Amino acid sequence: MSKTKSIQVSTEFKKAATQSIFAIILFIICYLFMVVFAFGLTYYSAQLGLSIIMSGRGIFVILAGAALILFGFLIVFFLFKFIFATNKVTTEGMIQIYEADHPKLFGVINDIVEELGTHFPKKVFFK
Repeated sequence: MSKTKSIQVSTEFKKAATQSIFAIILFIICYLFMVVFAFGLTYYSAQLGLSIIMSGRGIFVILAGAALILFGFLIVFFLFKFIFATNKVTTEGMIQIYEADHPKLFGVINDIVEELGTHFPKKVFFK
């Protein structure tokens, strides 16, 4: 005989979830606007940089034009850099605990795992 538990979701949680979804959608819209603006800025800074390089002679004129071109490409680079960033989780300063030492805590964790229908964590740490 299997017993099913029903989790009741409060109206405050539903409201917070709706606000979170709205915030994510607003973020996506703003980010897309920034991407379009960054590519436009990169295009025009590259055009201006090339025209500065072509119009004058001398090392400072070439450096100024190259800096303007680099400025545009750096804006795009930093706009997309976070997508490829990795987040290393470190256990430095944490203490691993074991079921043999803390059976009650692992019983609570096991109850939560069963209720949520997820996998048991491979390791448990305290900070």
